[in-house]
Amino acid sequence: MAVTLPADLTLRAPISADIQEVAELVRACELTDTGSSDVDAEVIQDTWQNMDLTTNAFVLVNAEGQIVGYTSIKLYGQLLLLDPNSGVRLDYRERGLERYLLQLAEARGRALWAESGKEGIPEVKTWSMTPARRRQLEAQEYTVRSSDMSMVIDLREHPPVFREIAGLEIRRAELPREIRAVHFVIQEAFQDVVSLRPCCKRFSRNMPGATSCGLISMWTSITRPARISSTLGLVCVAQYRLMRCTRRWHKCSVSL
Repeated sequence: MAVTLPADLTLRAPISADIQEVAELVRACELTDTGSSDVDAEVIQDTWQNMDLTTNAFVLVNAEGQIVGYTSIKLYGQLLLLDPNSGVRLDYRERGLERYLLQLAEARGRALWAESGKEGIPEVKTWSMTPARRRQLEAQEYTVRSSDMSMVIDLREHPPVFREIAGLEIRRAELPREIRAVHFVIQEAFQDVVSLRPCCKRFSRNMPGATSCGLISMWTSITRPARISSTLGLVCVAQYRLMRCTRRWHKCSVSL
C-alpha cells in the first residue's frame, strides 16, 4: 500500500548546501541505532559525486526548514544502489516516512533503469546495519544476500608489539605526505579482498598521524599475515587481535 506524505512535511531535492545537515541527520540515526558512526559531510559528498541530485536524491523538510528524512538512489552498472545512509530523524519515526522514502527511491530507480535502456528486471541493492532497518527492508520483500562483520582494535589501549626485521625501519607514517604510499601497501597486502581497499582520504580523515600498521588493523576483519614492501619504507605487521565487533552489515536486494 502506498504511503502519502504528511501535510506538515515538504519533499524536495537536496542541494550542496545541505551536505552538513544531512550528515548530522545520518550520524544521529546511526549513533542511536548502533552506538557509533563515522559519517560526516565528506561521506555524504562522496555519495553525491556523479549523482544528479535534482532527480535521484530526496529530503523531507519540516515547517521550520529542518531536514528530517533523506534517501537517494543511483544506477551502478547492472544494479541500482539504494543509499544505506537513508534515514528519518528520531522524533519523526513511526510515521511511515521510512517506507515513503523507500517508495520514492524505488520509483526513481525504475525510471533510471528505463532511461538507461537496459534490459531485464532491475535489482536494487542496499545495506542494513540494524535489525530494525533489516526488518523494514524485508517487509518490502528485500532479501538478505550476505552478511559481513566490521571489527576493530583500539591501538591506543592495545598498542601492537613489533618485532624487528633486518633491513627495515618501523616508524610512524608521515601523514598526509605518505598517504598514497600507505594506500598502496594496503592494496598490495589485501588485493584478494576487494572490500579492504578504502580510499586514501578516508585514512587521512579518520586516522591522522596513525602508523601504517594501525591503518591496516582498522580495516581487516580477519587476522592474517601481511606482506612487506621494503621499497616504500613502510611495514605491515601481521597477527593483530580482534577486540570487538562494531557493526554487522546485511547486504539486501529486491527486484523491482
